[in-house]
Amino acid sequence: MKRLLGVALAVGILVSAGSALADGDPASDFLSERDYYTPFPPPSPQSTSSLLSAIDAVKARGDRVKVAVIATKTDLGSVPSLYGQPAAYAKFLATELSALYRGPLLVVMPAGFGFSEAGKTKIGADATLRKLAIGGPNPDALMLSAADAVAALERGGALHFKDTVKPEANTFPTKAFAGERVALAYAVFDDSGRAKISLVVDSPRRVQVARFNVPLRKVVGTKRYIVIWRVPARFAHEVLALCIQATDATGNTSRRTCATLSVK
Repeated sequence: MKRLLGVALAVGILVSAGSALADGDPASDFLSERDYYTPFPPPSPQSTSSLLSAIDAVKARGDRVKVAVIATKTDLGSVPSLYGQPAAYAKFLATELSALYRGPLLVVMPAGFGFSEAGKTKIGADATLRKLAIGGPNPDALMLSAADAVAALERGGALHFKDTVKPEANTFPTKAFAGERVALAYAVFDDSGRAKISLVVDSPRRVQVARFNVPLRKVVGTKRYIVIWRVPARFAHEVLALCIQATDATGNTSRRTCATLSVK
């Protein structure tokens, strides 16, 4: 019977959105891992699909946007005083997300639209949004208004964003048995939410033993991902290095970081 492999993961994780954004503002928590926040009660699948399609169209052109749809004070959690102030809330939300995301951010409320990029207003975006109207106060109407606003902002060039932020990538100290398989764990954060990954196992003499190339994929900084490797028997009682670099779609590359891979 094969021995169970012990994969020792570090207690800390690459990015902890919960601790970074634990101020009771629901949208900041959701937007740390995805591109949209929907209000409560939930909108219909049809209106949600309309907004997602608009966001996907933006991303397909190499641009980006995150959207917070706020229907009631409940959606603002601990900051209900910003209800009815979409511009002020957009600036607040951009500040909350600044460690994770610095691109265009759209807020939609019954009172109107708010827009921020890295906590600042953008003249072209504000001019575009002034021409639009909110379709109604209910969640479905707000979602459809958000979809229309995203499309209009993209047409007006307000969602163009030059990504200069490098990804962050970590591996974790791991124990393995010679001749058996091991799960090599890693974590990656990038503000675009997508990156490709290069994992390398080096011997103590800094000779490359194995390499794994993961193509461009969705990455969430709070999650761990794995690749499986069968450890060659010749590395029994060796301490190897598990190293990683991540590259986003724009070509920004993380620094190379390593953790120990102890083989018994």
